[in-house]
Amino acid sequence: MATIWDYVEIDPCQRPAFTKYELSKKIKEKRVASGLSVEEFSQQYGISAYLLVSIEEAKRSFNVPMYEACARILGMELDELLKTDQEDLGCVRFRSGKVHEVTWKTVEMANVLFNEMVMQHKISAR
Repeated sequence: MATIWDYVEIDPCQRPAFTKYELSKKIKEKRVASGLSVEEFSQQYGISAYLLVSIEEAKRSFNVPMYEACARILGMELDELLKTDQEDLGCVRFRSGKVHEVTWKTVEMANVLFNEMVMQHKISAR
């Protein structure tokens, strides 16, 4: 019987370069450093004050307009903002030279679950 893992492509070493919380912090710091109000700052970048507040508060999932506004404010290309970082796990070794297939599959699944927890924490939790 097939499981969900048969249909999901997973790269256990890949994570987003910026979480919505990191972006919201950068945006708010830039606005505060500029000395502008929410309304003045949002006008400067051609976005609504509501959108700016939504970005700064990071209480909901970011959508395309939010990412586009972040890119504009931070002076970054959208592709750069949405890139992912790849971690090199090549140095990870088992103590034994031989690893049983069941053990290897268990370790792979544990890595997938751990990475999902990390992603959920980075994306959803404060």
